[in-house]
Amino acid sequence: MLSSQESNSAFADSDLIHFQERIKPVVSKCLIYGALFIPLFSFTILIMYFISLLPAGDGLIVVSSTAAISGLAIYKDNKYKNENSQQDEQLEFIKERIAGSGYIHEDIKGDYLEKVSASPSEASRFFAAFVQQEERMKEIMHEEL
Repeated sequence: MLSSQESNSAFADSDLIHFQERIKPVVSKCLIYGALFIPLFSFTILIMYFISLLPAGDGLIVVSSTAAISGLAIYKDNKYKNENSQQDEQLEFIKERIAGSGYIHEDIKGDYLEKVSASPSEASRFFAAFVQQEERMKEIMHEEL
């Protein structure tokens, strides 16, 4: 959703670190599943080959192929959940970050939250605009002190 160049300009460093910490458990879980899938799937295919050489291996081939297909389905489901959970975490993070800002007026925060909820595909663009506006407000407040 965010390119690296866009994320560096849109997020303050602390926001980026906080977001990465939030998605770290989801990403690591998916990486573990992916790392386990590849050797297990390869091993199942190899076993199916050797079973096919046996004279009475037809039943075992069916069992092995069912196991391989089940593993592939679990891998695809995990990959889909990983992509969706990262997007959901990003939207949740953006909404919480906007709502928790102490520099922007409540009406403006409400407008940004409404835009993010209405168009999740453009949430990063709205968040970048919000962060820029927040930075301007911080500068103005610090100049007044």
